[in-house]
Amino acid sequence: EAETSAVDDVPKSTKQRYLDWLSETVQAMDAEKARERAEAAAREKAEAEQNGEGSAQLARMAFELIDEDSSGELTRTEVIRAFRLNDRVRELLLPLLPSELLNAKSAVSGVDVQAQVEAFEITFQRMDIDGSDAVTLAEFEHYFAGLGLGVPKGRKVRKSS
Repeated sequence: EAETSAVDDVPKSTKQRYLDWLSETVQAMDAEKARERAEAAAREKAEAEQNGEGSAQLARMAFELIDEDSSGELTRTEVIRAFRLNDRVRELLLPLLPSELLNAKSAVSGVDVQAQVEAFEITFQRMDIDGSDAVTLAEFEHYFAGLGLGVPKGRKVRKSS
């Protein structure tokens, strides 16, 4: 006597409905995964597009924190004082300093004041495009952009008059 399985006892129409349901469920799951991947890709693209503007905002925020007298220009003194006294400013400016001058941790921590002053002088000169001995917001953003941290492509730096 041949053994019969439980599946053999199920009518063909029921088997077909189950296979159809299973196929539809798998297709729906695949479609959901595809939609999720498309949404994730769209989010990543939007974030990438915003990164330039977000970095420009970061530059503006740092500029405003440093510009104690709200003159719209940064002096050497303002930059150095803000770096030494404000943790947030130090966090924002540290990536801007020439790493070759800040190899020693003592330079960053403030122990090696001479190395810090030299690093700031070089950085300040690089930021001060027009040589006015003051850094405007546009010059500051331009410097950030040159490091890959700043204004989106297409923005121009206006020299102060």
